[in-house]
Parts: sequence; C-alpha cells; structure tokens
Amino acid sequence: MDKLQAMRIFMEVVERGGFARAAGHLGIAPAVVTRNVASLEKRLGTPLLVRTTRRLTLTERGEIYLKRVKTILAEVADAESSVGSAAAMVVGTLRIAVTAVYGLYVLPALLSRFKEQYPQVQFDILLTDDPVDFIASGCDVYLALAENVTGVDVVVRKFGSAETILCATPSYLARSPRLDGIDDLRSHQRITVKRSRLWNDTWQLAGPNGELIDFSMEPAISCNTTAMVYQCVLNGLGIGRLPALLAKDVIETGNMRQVLGAYRCADADLVITYPGRFYLTSKARVFIDFILANAPV
Repeated sequence: MDKLQAMRIFMEVVERGGFARAAGHLGIAPAVVTRNVASLEKRLGTPLLVRTTRRLTLTERGEIYLKRVKTILAEVADAESSVGSAAAMVVGTLRIAVTAVYGLYVLPALLSRFKEQYPQVQFDILLTDDPVDFIASGCDVYLALAENVTGVDVVVRKFGSAETILCATPSYLARSPRLDGIDDLRSHQRITVKRSRLWNDTWQLAGPNGELIDFSMEPAISCNTTAMVYQCVLNGLGIGRLPALLAKDVIETGNMRQVLGAYRCADADLVITYPGRFYLTSKARVFIDFILANAPV
C-alpha cells in the first residue's frame, strides 16, 4: 500500500463526505477508495470512520489521525513545490465555480494568461450565481459576489469591487417617458436580479448630495442572474443595473447608455473563496495567487 496515497484518499473521503464523491474527485474507481481506507484501518488497528447508509462520520481516533494527515500532506506538497520547475508541478483539473457575468465576460481572458504559465492545468467551470457547496459540487475555488458566499469553514479573499450603473438602450429611451430623476423610474420598465440583499429588486442608490435611497417597485422582468439582465437591457426591454465592467464597451459603441448618472449604485465586493478545511492543491494555490494579482477589478 502506498501510504501517502492512502492518506490522500482517506482525507478526500472525509472532506467530500463519501467514498463515491472522493472517487469521482480523484478520478479513480470507488473500489480503490474503499480498499485503501480499509487497508489504513487494518494497518492502524482501529476504525477511522463510522459508516451508515445516510452519513459518514469520523471516530475519535479518526479525527486525531486526520489532523496529522493534513499536516503531513501539506509538508509533502511544500517539499515538492520547492524542487524543480514550479509550473511542472502544477497539473490536473481545476474545478472553478464563478458568478455568471464574470465567468462569461472576464474569466476567459484570465484563463488564457494562466494557461500560458501552467499549460498542464485543465479547467472544469461551473457558472452559478448561487452559493456553492464545495463538498457537493467538488469545486476547488469560487469567484463570486461576497454576499453569495456562505459557510463558516471557508476562506474568503477580496480581489476587487464591481461598480454598477443603471443602463438602457437608446431605442428604449426614445419610446419611453422622460427620465430626469429617481421618481421618473416609476414610469419605466425595470429589469432586476431578484436574489439577495444587494443584487435584488430594491436598488440601493446614493443621490447627488450623498443621500441614501432605496428604490423599489414591481419589476417588469426579474431574473436570477445578471447575465440575463444584461441581455434584456441590450434588447431594449427596459432599464437595468449592470456591472460597469460589462456595460462600458457597449456604451462606447452607442448601443447602450448610462442613465441617472448622478445617482451612484451600491458596489459589490468580488471575492475568491475556497474551503479552508480542505487540503489546498498546488494548482488551486497558484490559481488563487494569480487571480489576486491579475484580476482586472
């Protein structure tokens, strides 16, 4: 039995919450996972896990052993990364969850640059604007709005802020009532993201004199993703709040306009998060550092 491999498998079983999930994440057969854990328990002379049909829990000795295993594997990873080419050590599939707009319009360019440095890394990308369960999804990292991050055992690192602006197309504005102030919005078609505290059907704005305004009315269209709001606005269906990073190129072409520019929308923090209690792979570690250093916002 390869002791280090068995340790890695044992840790994955615990952190992924089951033998099948660990096997899927590691790309090996479930029987191999079962055999390695059983061999560990036999060699140690004590059960490490309590298995039932619905859940998997650590025994008291299993908890002690897991802590030592994490330390050992982290030290092994550090030793390996200190020898030879760093890029050559970064291999395998990195599973990335990312908020839809950032994933569609910003992340691909970053991945292209990352691949130049680490050509042996492959990507498995999940677009979502919902909170991510790292165990259920098998994701290594999540690039998200800070408010979409849940869980007590995750590491959250801010890499930027998303400025948001109110936008509409010239064709929509030409056929709609005048729009000089906030109250005029009630005569317009409003397109919103109906999901959470910040990006929901209430627009939080700061007025020209710094006054705070919570504007709310029944939306003409509500969506669960900002990417859909963008497409609706672009097709002249109404006024929506969009990330400036996404809207600015279309505004420059004249196909979209910022409206009510004297009223500043609330910004949203962009964060990269990962499960703090998991063993952080070398590919995840270098990707996190890359995003923190190179993300455009």
